Amino acid sequence: MTNRKRPRLYIDILLATISTFVFIVCRICRRHYCYMAGLTNYSQLTVVYGFWIFLLALSAFTIVIILILRAVLFKIRFGNNRLILHIILVTIPITLGFILPKFVAVGYPVFSEGFLQRMEKEADVSKIQIWLQGLDLKSPNLSEISESTWSLSEAEWPDEIKKFSPRFVIVKKLKNDVRTYVRIWLGSPLIGDWGIVVGVGPEEIPLNDYFTSEYRLELSRDAFVWYRIKPVKEESAASKLTVAGTGMP
Repeated sequence: MTNRKRPRLYIDILLATISTFVFIVCRICRRHYCYMAGLTNYSQLTVVYGFWIFLLALSAFTIVIILILRAVLFKIRFGNNRLILHIILVTIPITLGFILPKFVAVGYPVFSEGFLQRMEKEADVSKIQIWLQGLDLKSPNLSEISESTWSLSEAEWPDEIKKFSPRFVIVKKLKNDVRTYVRIWLGSPLIGDWGIVVGVGPEEIPLNDYFTSEYRLELSRDAFVWYRIKPVKEESAASKLTVAGTGMP
């Protein structure tokens, strides 16, 4: 009778350690990626960075699959002996994958932080306000898309807006004509929608001025950056808005 060689336990411990470390690195790198995407508007370097993060995450998932296969093989060949230890080694990286998002945020809040920093350097709010005050809302280059809301053709864009290469530029007047503001719309249909709003006048821009759900970060007293969270059709008019740095709920 030949003795069956037991799988070496230190290999499983090493694999579990590596996968756990890689998951942590991936989450931190993904947070940095989201920030850099907002700061650089998804530059080529950022896209390459994101691809390498994807490969790193894929390697971590591959290691976890190998751990699971080794645990199954150990069960088939040797029964329940040390099976609990193998289960623990598999569970550690998987559990970490569920816990990390609670401590290392990613996504649109981090993207918005990077975008805010970019706008603090590049957006000239005062010049946009001066242009907005002198804008002729009866110009043929403006198309009224709804009551007190106009879409501007590129011919009406000042240089302070053109440099951002926006998809759309929307101007809106609030009730009683006490405030006018412009919504500069960046992003793309595939990635998402974000931009900057600049206003002039004594009243604050309402929370549900255009979208029913958007994330906002204050740029100045009369301006903020925004990120659209969900299409307007997916929520009711009374849906929630997430606003950070403005003192609004």
